[in-house]
Amino acid sequence: MLIEHGATRAEPPEWMARTMRQEADAYLIIGQDLVLALVTAGPLGETLIAKTCIPRGGISEAARRRRNERGRRRRAARHARRRR
Repeated sequence: MLIEHGATRAEPPEWMARTMRQEADAYLIIGQDLVLALVTAGPLGETLIAKTCIPRGGISEAARRRRNERGRRRRAARHARRRR
């Protein structure tokens, strides 16, 4: 299991906290360069599930904006084609 190779923390590492857009219930920090944002699941919140995986030095904010904008345009175009 991956959890055996990292540390679970309530707060993200500093390098991640500066640019975060969403919070998680916990963070699995593996080494110095990989974080899995975890959310609780199950009827009693007894399970943690990885919401996303963030590598240190991953996608820049500008690149993220471009990628998200392309996705928005594609979704809008698909939606427009369905309405015809």
